[in-house]
Amino acid sequence: MSITRDLVIIHDFLIERGGGERFIIFVDKAIKNTRTISAYYIPEMTYREFESLKIYALDKFLSKLAYKNSFFKILLSIIFFRFIVPNIIKRNFKENTILLFSGFYSIFSACGIRNMPKTYYLHQESLLNVFTRSSFKGTFWKFIKTLSYPILYFTKKVVNNCFDCVIANSEYIKKTYLNSGMKANMVLYPPVDLGKFGNIKPKKGKYFLYFGRLYKHKRIDVILKVFSRIRNEKLIVVGDGPLRNLVEAYSKRHDNITYLGFVSDKRLIELILNCKAVIYITEKEPFGMVPVEANACGKPVIVSNEGGVKEIVKNKFVGLVIKPPYEKSLERVIRNFNKFKFSVSKCRSNANRFSYDVFKKKIMSILNKCIKKHKSKYVTRRDNI
Repeated sequence: MSITRDLVIIHDFLIERGGGERFIIFVDKAIKNTRTISAYYIPEMTYREFESLKIYALDKFLSKLAYKNSFFKILLSIIFFRFIVPNIIKRNFKENTILLFSGFYSIFSACGIRNMPKTYYLHQESLLNVFTRSSFKGTFWKFIKTLSYPILYFTKKVVNNCFDCVIANSEYIKKTYLNSGMKANMVLYPPVDLGKFGNIKPKKGKYFLYFGRLYKHKRIDVILKVFSRIRNEKLIVVGDGPLRNLVEAYSKRHDNITYLGFVSDKRLIELILNCKAVIYITEKEPFGMVPVEANACGKPVIVSNEGGVKEIVKNKFVGLVIKPPYEKSLERVIRNFNKFKFSVSKCRSNANRFSYDVFKKKIMSILNKCIKKHKSKYVTRRDNI
């Protein structure tokens, strides 16, 4: 199955190495010759694959300025998507172009673009759910939440009225949008590049591994506290983010904790293949590619009992799902981990559910449905004029 129209992806920012950025790369691989519009693009801060894609973005100076200033980043993003992107679309693309929106700010342009099929892919919770995270507690964040209600109202109006299809990246995300009064038509799990993991036989683990961004909601602080008490078990941390200094401080004080920063894909695969298990106890994670990548290497994963990761990991089958309080639960699991047995083949079989081939078939089907739905709606609207 193929689609017969051009596809333009409208995505918030290209300034990180995350799931949203990987999603764009996979869509381009599936559809071929897509174009991407993004407010900010800093090549050295995201995946190298973007260097070969066709990208419309603000210049590098503004991108770097926005990256360093959160308020400026938000303000310029709203202006860019609300007023500039609709003009880019009108000047450069035909009416039969399909638009695929990705991210929170990108949809500000949706209501300014008419007569084009529009699909929205949800990577994250609705705004109300984001503010329930522990990192947003306190008087200041209550004030910010109050200020965000006009944005929430606008978001709800756009999501419910401006898109032909709204796709969630997990059942969890679909549920948060429906509970917030917004539509979410279906679920399409994002793909993981399983090919790069190959069929290399994993080795007996020597340490536990965390890899990902170093943010408060990833609970890296909880993991560090646990391993600071269990001195006979080793922890390796890979990644970067606001809590880098905290990780470095723990690694200097404790011989069993090692921080490696960013590593190459090849090195990361080696680290996964040689670990006992990957730890990923994030708070309300929308989906979570890390558990899939761990399973693709034949390794089990320890995850939190919340968010989309529960849909990936079957407890005691391809990993362990632990419940709050997470610090106590994780410590208990680490101390008793050798009592659990996991099958390499079962882990890899679970990862295959999220392969690129599965994703490609489904995204093609969804976009074709979006075209048909838009045609039907457009014809009905035209007949009523």
